[in-house]
Amino acid sequence: KIRLTQGPDDYAMMREVLERRLTKGKEQGDLPDLLLIDGGKGQLNIARAVLQDLSLEKAVDLVSIAKEREGEGEKLYRPGRRNPLVLPRHSPLLLFLMRVRDEAHRYGITFHRKWRHRRALGSALDEIPGIGPTRKKALLKNLGSLKRIKEASCAELAAVPGIGIETAEQIWTHFHGKTADSGAPDPGPACPAARH
Repeated sequence: KIRLTQGPDDYAMMREVLERRLTKGKEQGDLPDLLLIDGGKGQLNIARAVLQDLSLEKAVDLVSIAKEREGEGEKLYRPGRRNPLVLPRHSPLLLFLMRVRDEAHRYGITFHRKWRHRRALGSALDEIPGIGPTRKKALLKNLGSLKRIKEASCAELAAVPGIGIETAEQIWTHFHGKTADSGAPDPGPACPAARH
């Protein structure tokens, strides 16, 4: 979770995450033996600077792995070494490092998608007066998704435990942008489905 960096700045975001992780690791005695960075010399230099700032350059080994370009093969960069290491394409070590990198990508992308989905979901429901954490949880538990909540009739919304007809009307009106009138003679709730 990027908290301090504004806008897309890969180096600043990397610095922020590394500072947070390594500061916590230093305080709790939980430092990695090896820090594997995805990227080339630029990313390696950011990680190296963070290790130096925290006086950890001798405590944590550092290597970066740059993706293959134009058939050159994957390159490994190490601090203090001018040229990258190029391991044979089927080297067990290279395959292991690539697998670690790919798993980190998969984890990061999955985490980010879930976090972004939760944020979008939270903000949409948080805008509705009277919907706090308990009602939001009940809506999601009973209807399953924000899409389903938006599509639900007033009656379906009101049937969710803890919602009731007044809150159901507020939710329905929020997502549909107006108070609907079905033309039914009784002066019931504004949501069309609640009148039937």
